[in-house]
Amino acid sequence: MARRRRRVALLALNPGKTRRIRLGKRRAFTVEIDHETRRILKAAGGGDVPQYWIGVPFQNVPKLERELGQAGRGRKDCIEAVRCREDRPDRRGRRRPCRQTFADKTEAYSALNDALGGLLAQLLDQADDGSAELADLERHAKRGRRRRRLPSWGAALDWAAPSSRRWRDWDPARLALVSDHLGRALERGGVQAPRLRLPRETERLLDAEALARECDDVAGDRTARALRDALAELVELVPF
Repeated sequence: MARRRRRVALLALNPGKTRRIRLGKRRAFTVEIDHETRRILKAAGGGDVPQYWIGVPFQNVPKLERELGQAGRGRKDCIEAVRCREDRPDRRGRRRPCRQTFADKTEAYSALNDALGGLLAQLLDQADDGSAELADLERHAKRGRRRRRLPSWGAALDWAAPSSRRWRDWDPARLALVSDHLGRALERGGVQAPRLRLPRETERLLDAEALARECDDVAGDRTARALRDALAELVELVPF
């Protein structure tokens, strides 16, 4: 990076003419270009130009801006395509964006039960609320600076649910901790229990966010490639 800044600074030792770049109908820029290479040196006429234009050949700026615009629009289209949406359409036939929050602990419990194939109520009925595993879990249960009392496994599930009521805020580690202790308590009674799973609403939102990050990566690569190509073979007008 330091070497590139030095080269751009050397370009300024060979000042040249000013040129006007028009992008669309309303955007116009005045720049100073180098005599020999026709690369942009700086803004002229009291205006300003994007920093990434410095060192780019004057005639290549419209192409560069088109490529950057395509990368930005591609990112926007990609994120829209992977956005989490409800399975069922509304009355107008539109699939609305996924809900970000749950209403109360009853809905959170219902989502956990659905993720477990409807077995959660049965498992809680078989689990002993006076078990050593629940007492051990209580020693881990903290919310803020206070330790949370867990008089029952239902209270343990309440503790696992995020206080923000945001689906994406479910903590996999906290749910796994409850699942491990509940599983050991049930095994003591001879019951083999499946592991608790994150609500489907949470998994769908997290999957959509992961896909959106991939969209960002693709757009970032396209942007970096366009800038790299625009600055290729940057000449050093003054020898080091």
